[in-house]
Amino acid sequence: MKPYRSSGILWITLSLFLASFLTVLRWDLLDHNWSSFALISEGNVSATFDNPEIRTYAHSGYDGQFYYAIALSPLETVAKTIKNPLKLSKLESQSHQGVRIDNPVLRAKRIGYPLTAWAISGLGKEGVLPFILVLLNILCIGLGTAACFLMAKSFNAPPVYCLGSLLFIGAWMCLYRDLADQMAMVLALFALFFLFREHLWSFSAFGIAAMLTKETVVFLLLGGVVSYGWAFFRQYRYGKSAILLAPFLVYFAWSFVLSWNDHSTGTLLKHFDWPFFGMGKGFLQSPDPILWWVAIIPVLLIALESSWHLWKHPSKIGKPTSLIFLFNFGFAIIMSCAIYEDPFSFARNVLPLQYAGLLLLLDQKKRVSWLTLFASILGVAFYLRSNILYA
Repeated sequence: MKPYRSSGILWITLSLFLASFLTVLRWDLLDHNWSSFALISEGNVSATFDNPEIRTYAHSGYDGQFYYAIALSPLETVAKTIKNPLKLSKLESQSHQGVRIDNPVLRAKRIGYPLTAWAISGLGKEGVLPFILVLLNILCIGLGTAACFLMAKSFNAPPVYCLGSLLFIGAWMCLYRDLADQMAMVLALFALFFLFREHLWSFSAFGIAAMLTKETVVFLLLGGVVSYGWAFFRQYRYGKSAILLAPFLVYFAWSFVLSWNDHSTGTLLKHFDWPFFGMGKGFLQSPDPILWWVAIIPVLLIALESSWHLWKHPSKIGKPTSLIFLFNFGFAIIMSCAIYEDPFSFARNVLPLQYAGLLLLLDQKKRVSWLTLFASILGVAFYLRSNILYA
């Protein structure tokens, strides 16, 4: 047991060191300015915003700018979102945050990451908040390795495969753009870890936190809930089945409250299409076909390897890790061109599928093919070299 635990500590430490080292390199290239990671657009900054230490860009920026805006004052943002989300999305109304929030209801639903940063930074102190947003994702790289290590240990798989989480481009993109996806994945993985041990209250707590960080983890949780919930139901353990619903019920309640005065038609449907149509159209419209293939090939390989394993062993389809993978596979293939045309967008949106594939292979196959690992290593190396380690 001790050698296994020692190897886990080694891999987790290595992950944290690697993430810290590459982040410092990026920080150095960005003139030692932590706010550069948020990619705040000049067009989203109000005239009243006066903080020369915050770096802005001439382009449209990225989603990290909205997490930064919420993290300055999450409680005030939530209150204003409930009261009048349309007013909050207008640039002239940004007297406090200074950064316009494009879709207040959607962004406030994902409160976990900015709320945590706000709390750790001393209730949103502007001098340290940009660093804290980055630091949280460094820690989540290490915690992702830790969660995968615990899973590998429980599946009796080689512990070195816990480093598989370092081979997902989306995880690194979250680190370098102040995004919430990796944090949500970590919380969901720990929720599943507790579910597999039938620690249901712990599952619910981590599941709620995951859903309130990024709702795209829903199918990671749902696969486990369907498997265990059905087993509990057949055993007449209805109370245990009910506990498993807490993450989804809390998320729906939170969404309902935030949407109380939201009269917009929403943008949900534009993110879905017929199976594989969005992927194909995304490739044809992608502004960077090379990066598109670099990002998609590792995803396809781990999905194909997992699917082939289930094809050869149909009796295992009912297992929790099988359902988790199948639910996320189904979700990934119906995502629309709006997601797949941008490699940076789909790389993080397919993180649940990659983690689901890794869990299935560790649980049922005890290993991941060298081809999948090699392609993933090359993909991450290319991404880091071409998109991170340059100013």
